[in-house]
Amino acid sequence: MDDSNLFDSAVLTARLQSYSPNDRHPPHAHDRASIGMLLGGSLLERVGRTTHQGALGAVIIKPPGVMHENIFGNAGTMILSLAGTHVERLAERKWEWRRADRALAHAAASIRHARAGRPLACEEALYLLLSELGGMAHAGNSNVRAPAWLGEVVSLAARQSAPMRISDIADQVGVHPVHLTRVFRKHFGQSLRAYIRRIKVTSAAELLRSSNQSVCDVAAELDFFDQSHLCRAFKAECGISPSEYRSLI
Repeated sequence: MDDSNLFDSAVLTARLQSYSPNDRHPPHAHDRASIGMLLGGSLLERVGRTTHQGALGAVIIKPPGVMHENIFGNAGTMILSLAGTHVERLAERKWEWRRADRALAHAAASIRHARAGRPLACEEALYLLLSELGGMAHAGNSNVRAPAWLGEVVSLAARQSAPMRISDIADQVGVHPVHLTRVFRKHFGQSLRAYIRRIKVTSAAELLRSSNQSVCDVAAELDFFDQSHLCRAFKAECGISPSEYRSLI
């Protein structure tokens, strides 16, 4: 693991942490509360009998003393880790995974300013990030049991390479399109279309991170209409452009 100290004060610290492919941390706990944002790769985390898995843009809220196990993705994982007094206020209740729409853009800005030697601008971006996290919504409703067919929908969405109609997916899993749409949003906190866009943007981010392919070539490989389509989707999902994301990593 290679830590990069981005910001350090009496009330807030920020580190950029890189984990090796398929690295595994056995059950452990931390003395301090922390907030982690996935900037690249993937992470599976277990707490008791509960498991969460996420990729680009996922946010992990972790109070002190939570026993957890981490398994990092096969392409390695990059995490922006925050700690300090202000983090403790946000992470004082329970362990949870969430998302925040503008958080990734603020994270990107904090890294950019830190590397350029602008500590005040970095600090401002970090506080904007914390403000965004303070108002973020849950990723979905994990308290209600998901129907078996919902897993099939997720698998179909993850495998598709060309545009697919919701009615076609509904036919394959044997439910009505209206019912599929309603249940999917209830469990995932977003539409199926937005979910599919997130999967494709995450795949694009991994190619940008792990290869030298141009943005145009990445767009073609992932069946975006063109480079502009990828840039619009990436910006809508992450708050930054593909080129800005690549400059971070």
